[in-house]
Amino acid sequence: MKIINPTGWQILRQEKHGQKPSPIISLINTRGHQFHVHPINARLVRIVHSLPKSENGAHGELADVRLRNHDRQDDDVGLDGFVWEERTHAWETSISEEEKIAYIKPTKEAPSSGGVEIELNYSSTITLTWYWEDKVGEVQQKHTLLQDFKTAYQYDARTKRVYHTVCRDQSYMPLSEHQLPANENHVPQEGRYEFIYGLGEVKGPMMKDGKRYIMEARDSLGADPQDTDPLYKICPYYLHYNRNSDLWFGLYYNTLVPSIFDFSGEHDFATGQFRSFSAERGPLDYYMLLGDDGTLDRKADARPSVANIVSQLATLVTPASFGPAGRRSDFNSSMKGWQTSPTLPPHNQFGYLASSLTLSERQDAQTAVVEYVEQARKEGFPIDSMHLSSGYCVDSKTGERNYFYWDKTKYPDPAKMGNLLEQELSCKVIINVKPWLLESHPYYEDAAQKGIFIRAAKDARPIEAGKSPQDEDRYGSFESVPSRTLHWARGMGDTGKGSYIDFSSKAGSEEWKRLMKIGVLDNNITGFWIDNNEFSSVIDDQVEFQGDLNLWSLPKGDISDTKASERATDIQREVASRMGWGSRMVESGAVGPATQTMGMARATFDGLLQSSSPSSERPVIVTRSAVPGIQAFAHSTWSGDNSTTWLSLKWSTKLSMSVGLSFGLGLYGHDIGGFAGPHSPSAELLIRWCQQSMWMTRFTIHSWKAISTTPWMYKHICDGEEQKTVKDVLRDIILLRYRLLPTLYSLYVTQYHRHGWPVVRPLLWHHSKHFECLTQDEQFLVGSHIFVAPVCTHGDRSTSFFLPHLVDGEQVSSDICWFDFHTDQVYRPQKEGNTITLKAPLSRLPTLIREGGMYVLGPTLTRNMPTPASKKKEYDVYIFPCPADVEQERQSSTRSKGSFTLIEDDGITNAATFRGHFTEMELFFEVAEDSKDTVYVGINIIRADYSGEWKINFKLPKMDGRQLIFEEEDQKVKTSNTQITDHKGGSIYVKITEP
Repeated sequence: MKIINPTGWQILRQEKHGQKPSPIISLINTRGHQFHVHPINARLVRIVHSLPKSENGAHGELADVRLRNHDRQDDDVGLDGFVWEERTHAWETSISEEEKIAYIKPTKEAPSSGGVEIELNYSSTITLTWYWEDKVGEVQQKHTLLQDFKTAYQYDARTKRVYHTVCRDQSYMPLSEHQLPANENHVPQEGRYEFIYGLGEVKGPMMKDGKRYIMEARDSLGADPQDTDPLYKICPYYLHYNRNSDLWFGLYYNTLVPSIFDFSGEHDFATGQFRSFSAERGPLDYYMLLGDDGTLDRKADARPSVANIVSQLATLVTPASFGPAGRRSDFNSSMKGWQTSPTLPPHNQFGYLASSLTLSERQDAQTAVVEYVEQARKEGFPIDSMHLSSGYCVDSKTGERNYFYWDKTKYPDPAKMGNLLEQELSCKVIINVKPWLLESHPYYEDAAQKGIFIRAAKDARPIEAGKSPQDEDRYGSFESVPSRTLHWARGMGDTGKGSYIDFSSKAGSEEWKRLMKIGVLDNNITGFWIDNNEFSSVIDDQVEFQGDLNLWSLPKGDISDTKASERATDIQREVASRMGWGSRMVESGAVGPATQTMGMARATFDGLLQSSSPSSERPVIVTRSAVPGIQAFAHSTWSGDNSTTWLSLKWSTKLSMSVGLSFGLGLYGHDIGGFAGPHSPSAELLIRWCQQSMWMTRFTIHSWKAISTTPWMYKHICDGEEQKTVKDVLRDIILLRYRLLPTLYSLYVTQYHRHGWPVVRPLLWHHSKHFECLTQDEQFLVGSHIFVAPVCTHGDRSTSFFLPHLVDGEQVSSDICWFDFHTDQVYRPQKEGNTITLKAPLSRLPTLIREGGMYVLGPTLTRNMPTPASKKKEYDVYIFPCPADVEQERQSSTRSKGSFTLIEDDGITNAATFRGHFTEMELFFEVAEDSKDTVYVGINIIRADYSGEWKINFKLPKMDGRQLIFEEEDQKVKTSNTQITDHKGGSIYVKITEP
């Protein structure tokens, strides 16, 4: 260790008008360190600290190409070798040369009366202080957002680790004798005003303070959700809230090399209170996010919010694509906007997705897999997908797993099985594949000769061609110099030598797509489960990635609107430069093994689109590991190989909240019932887990047990029920989930696909004014109005939780009302909110709907989601206006109202995102002026490009006797192919013909 604070700074350059995109101010010191401040717009600023090559070590020259794009012309590459984003708002700098302080802020022409200001002090070491200035009423206020610590930009001269350290509050000191540990931070102690969230899928509660986190992906089988570190995914980003100033900001560190976030896990009174980030290699490159992606139509003086910061992060890291189903505010004229992915998941991925490792390894596996699907439907459970675990490729002699190569003793005719499941039974098969080939694999030698593998480090290869390797343990004996590493081969802990495919190389990507075809697609199987893709066996920083492909660029093909892309903002266009490293060979230590995780998803996505016409089936890719931006190629993920414990159930909700706040993948869930452990889940645990997951965007029951976990495994009478069996209760849960799919899918499109917002989100998303909601992570919201309170403790038949009164951004003159999902009983929390207790027999999941809310129920399905979607549908739309007596009591001029955007498409092809073949309806209600007798309901057609017939039945709560009256809306979009008819009593008929 040799920690040094760079000093001796001087101004290297200040931006002048008319020059190409570059930092507004750059500094250099006597040892060649450079420091850059690069405002991109009024709410997004990039900071870079780059080390001189002379201090970067043996492979340091490559470390500084982390963000350099060598595909661009030399005159496009800016100061210090970086590609700098175009600045879209004007900024100004003033410098006190005597004090060595620079003041940086947006000019008055920038579209914000409030905004960020930066103070750069370079009198000794560099420190930044960030301020937010705005008006509260008529009073101009200036708040400190973030202040660098006195040792903010240290580096280790021996290991080349780079640091960013900032000041923090003193709340890690106990503020009362009842102080609780970091894992038990709800309700937070009085006096706390700093709250930290994010980091994606990591250990611990939603509020991250008090712990240290390793940002490096691992195969974390049976992880303790409280303390195992690291887990499967990488997301170097956190979200900060200051309750005193009511201000949010985000910090995104643009690196995938192994790193550490320390949020007061370390206490060192000798230096003071701090939070820190450190990465194994530089440069240090981070973005301050203040909640605008450059396209959102927002108030000029709006403060940063959780929603807009998450959306800004999504834009920052996502391979840019644009389409008719994208964000409408981007390009109103063309109706083609930014989107999180060029494609949408098919409807069937919102259904029941079955899985079992044991099932795939049976001697009669082909028959058993088909019978599982048939048995599920016979038992009354709809089922839409079957995950095929790696048992399909086990070598019958050695027991080793050879992906893409079938064990014909267990699967005598995989093509017949694939056709039977996918075509005849309408059950998508999602097959397990991994990113390596063992040396015993029948395809290994041919693959090695093609040069598809990650290359061995130079100090492991032969010094001269034809000579013995310097280290045969790390080197495969082929001219293509494949790197040899250990990989899972057989049972628990059994490994074998093999090589990772290099997805940054054209050869590796093309061979992967060839293997997809001959091993999977030619067998009539079309879903891919890219597993064990943490690349955690890459333990040599000097192995080489070919770098032919930029992994954050979209594969070639007509999958994004070109004209819309041309009008994109620079922050959207430059993702490939920001996240990739150009076109050259690079050592793993410079960019991080996790870049290959992105490459695997990209190659799989490309292979599926190439396998058929562009507008045919939507790709189904489930990934275990993830990095920022991967959702462009893989829609689905889960929390990995969890355990069959009540602890795993309880903490999976907390995990989901962190993922949602960090722009995780849109389809996210957990192995229901638990994966690891020899024991089966009890009936009670299985019921409670299915209840919790009923509202999640991904619903999968998966296990690795002698007896596979199924929803029909228990047939005895359910505790507390006189007539219902456990199977009956579980069937009711899954049938209700299927009825909720119009709600979940519509929320996915309008919230996640367009903005990056999670469908399932923490209470603080809409109720951050409540102190209690800032750490409330055992309950969650679905959309904005549905409150779900899972029961996660053995034996509990009731649950208590805090119910909020205040809604962010809304003025309520009196208390808001919540409706019980099951009984329609009304709850009215006190003005400060209060803790309530709801009964929770085993057959009930406590759920509330906030006034103004709506949800849509489709028909009961007992087999699977129709593919393609039915052209004739009947939906029940439940609406929750404020009760008439409460409305009268408030005496407010503002009447209760609500709306829900319903998305309808064929659910299986890419016609919605590629050609705009979808229909969008705004369903709405509004209480009449007198509020005593009437609630108006109606439908506004926003887009009518998917034909069909819909009967929409609006329904009030059971005890609400008001009359529903159809209000014919002046349609925002005039269409000649739309007919809306009032069927009285709250029922409305909509018919849309082919445009």
